Amino acid sequence: MFIDLNEVDGAAVDKLYDICICGAGVAGITLALELAERFRVILLEGGGMQVSAESQRLYQGEIAGRDYFDLAATRLRCLGGSSNHWAGWCRPLDAHDFESKPHHEFSGWPIGHEDLKPHLERACDILDIPWPAEADTTHPDAIRSQIDRSDDLQAIDFWWSAPTRVGAKYEQTIRSNPNLTCLLHANLTDIRLRGDGLAVESFEVRDYSGKPVSIRADRFILATGGIENPRVLLNCNSQLPDGIGNSEGLVGRFFTEHPHHLVGNFILEDHIREQLAESWVDYWSSLRFFSPTPAFMTRERILNFGLRFIPSQTSLTGGVRGALKDLVCRAAVLESTAEWVSGEDVNCFDGAIRIAFEQALNIDSRVRLSGKTDRFGRRRALLDWQLGPLDRRTIRAAALRFGEVFALSGLGRLKVEDWILSDEAEFPGIGEDETAGHHHMCTTRMGTTPQDGVVDSTQKVFGLDNFYIAGSSVFSTAGHANPTFTIVQMSLRLAKHLKR
Repeated sequence: MFIDLNEVDGAAVDKLYDICICGAGVAGITLALELAERFRVILLEGGGMQVSAESQRLYQGEIAGRDYFDLAATRLRCLGGSSNHWAGWCRPLDAHDFESKPHHEFSGWPIGHEDLKPHLERACDILDIPWPAEADTTHPDAIRSQIDRSDDLQAIDFWWSAPTRVGAKYEQTIRSNPNLTCLLHANLTDIRLRGDGLAVESFEVRDYSGKPVSIRADRFILATGGIENPRVLLNCNSQLPDGIGNSEGLVGRFFTEHPHHLVGNFILEDHIREQLAESWVDYWSSLRFFSPTPAFMTRERILNFGLRFIPSQTSLTGGVRGALKDLVCRAAVLESTAEWVSGEDVNCFDGAIRIAFEQALNIDSRVRLSGKTDRFGRRRALLDWQLGPLDRRTIRAAALRFGEVFALSGLGRLKVEDWILSDEAEFPGIGEDETAGHHHMCTTRMGTTPQDGVVDSTQKVFGLDNFYIAGSSVFSTAGHANPTFTIVQMSLRLAKHLKR
């Protein structure tokens, strides 16, 4: 059932629950549905059924370091969380994403690919991906087959969700489940520890009038996102001055994104252009995806990445128009003249290569607290996003090797973006490129000890007997795949652990 804290007093939820989950996004709703099969669960949502300006203002924050999106715009604070503006890209992490790499400090997970594999089918069901999830292979694919012959690059696939809005999909299920209470407009303002400091005793929440309510449970899960999870822990410092789970100073450290950038533009050989034009169905079916082989990453000392081959339908034309385009594009002066005469941009290329890549772990890339506070007196988030030499080496190696394989395979030629080849040029920022994927990861990362992580292999906070964290903030490393599918897998794994 749903209860709106703005409309009731604390007596409505004054009981001892088996499990309290804070955050009704993808992770929180997945956990709540799985655990309510057996336990009395209360699910706390700081917003309402829909997005509101009042709720979104609590996500306002500050940016330091690299340019980044407005923190109140990159996340949604309502039932379903950021699944409400998710685009539906799905892909499990690769097996080698979980492995330690000598050239990547702090890398490696305390769990492996096989630990998440049992949850593939159920994750597909939750995200409405047909099982078994398979890519569309009905169209001619010379590009995939040629690149795949390389020892360094391999063709990969993505799976596509509708995309599923988990709040809308599961609203009626939550409403009708007698074991599950979803408390709306319940803003977490403090986490109270037991007297011995070894377990959580309650989550302290307030409605928008400031009315305090204490939520008691046997076990607690924090699932408010990769920026908000560390912000909550750092703000909860009434008993521990450095915040909860922060005995080694790692809460908020290792903030990781998936940098998204244009690698370059390509021109296709005539027969490849004709094949693509003949088989064109729509934008999505024309995309091709490639990633590095483990051997290539080891040899070049780089990280994982996903290259996106994006042909332009308007450029896949031959005959007189193609010949004229080729003529105009031979010289920059002719190109600018043609644009001046026609009043339109002249596209000299047949498409673009874009990249989304694994960011290197960087202890100085972090979420910390600003000096400003929200309406509940909690300090706002300050995001200091940092990239480093390994990130630059990864995108450069990806661009140059793809261009080489593309040419040697007889597919075409790639013009790499100038900044990628420069040692001094900065990564493009907001307004200059896509920049990042709105993926917030690793800020309460899973580790083997408190010296390298905030949570253990079961996602339990080190030093606390009954407190767990869910979502992409517990990723040990990021891989290049969009995080939603892995968030669901890991939430299912956590639910299974708690059931045991």
